[in-house]
Order: sequence, then C-alpha cells, then structure tokens
Amino acid sequence: MTPKEYKELKLKRTKAMNYPPANEYSGIQMRSTWEVRYAAFLDKLLRKGMFKAWVYEPERFILGKDTSYLPDFRIITNDDKIIFVEMKGYLREEARVKFRTCYNLNPHLGFMMVKYQRKILTLMDFTPNINRDMVELLSSETYAMSVMG
Repeated sequence: MTPKEYKELKLKRTKAMNYPPANEYSGIQMRSTWEVRYAAFLDKLLRKGMFKAWVYEPERFILGKDTSYLPDFRIITNDDKIIFVEMKGYLREEARVKFRTCYNLNPHLGFMMVKYQRKILTLMDFTPNINRDMVELLSSETYAMSVMG
C-alpha cells in the first residue's frame, strides 16, 4: 500500500466512525495537532474569562516582496490588547526571523512563540509589550497540561 493509499484509507475510516480529522478543532481545520491542542487550551482559558476571544490564523502579515508571516492565533485580551501566538513543534531560524521582523514592523501588537514538544509547553520568545501575567498564562504548563496532556 502506498502512503497516499494509506492516507485515503485512514480518512475513510475516520469519516465512517464519525471521528474528526486529527487536525480539526471545533470545525476549524488546523495545520498541526500541536495547534489543535493549543486551541483546546485557549478554549479552557476563554471559558474561565481570562481573555475575550481567540481566532485561528486570522491575518497574514506581509514582511517583504516574497515573504509573509501567518501567526497561528490572535488573542484579544480583556483590556482589548491584541496578542498573536505562534505554536511551534520545531523552531527554525527562519521562523524566529519572521517573528521578530513582524514585531518590528508592528510594535503596537504583541507576539509570542510557544513550543510543544514531548508533552511540555515552553515559552520560546515574546515581545516586551505584553503584560507579564498574560505571557505566563498563555505559556502556563499548569493550565496547558490539563488540556494538552
């Protein structure tokens, strides 16, 4: 069986059993299971009133002629500040450069980068204009493990 045939068979079985595709959360198709887990984590925080809203991949930032940056999540805090969160499984230098460039071009927005690997959520980078409590909350191992585990 080829990899393509296996993928098609797996998709048919998933549909037949009424299971959502592995990268779908609340009807939103996401690019990775890390993003799905983080979305569930954000929903838990949202239900507790920790912020107003979150959206998956809401806008693309143009960084240059052939370069853009599409953060994974936009979060609107209770004081109406905007924070973009990038979820990474593996961090390449290109991603770090795009992250920093996007912030430099948009200093009025907050940006965070978190990594989920081996069942551990780690804060990789954040911009200085984000409230420290919010940084801690959005990268909190205690909250995340209850959902993402």
